[in-house]
Amino acid sequence: MKQPVPLVVDTTTAFHRIYLQGKWEKDWATKHAVHIQQWANRGDEVRFAPLLDGDDAYLIEYMTWYNCNTRRYITPESAY
Repeated sequence: MKQPVPLVVDTTTAFHRIYLQGKWEKDWATKHAVHIQQWANRGDEVRFAPLLDGDDAYLIEYMTWYNCNTRRYITPESAY
């Protein structure tokens, strides 16, 4: 399927820096309720797009965006 560049993407690193040791008193379910609800409703967010038709010109723009906004390899060194 053709996938356009997303208009808005939450790429905040704040979630990746959460360190839970010594924070047992926090109500994490309440703090992250919005994200938990998004995950619970993920089935409602299925997207449909045109099938690939052999014209991959759009792919250049998408892959440029993708390579700048995605970690293709996850290692301890790239976590922060």
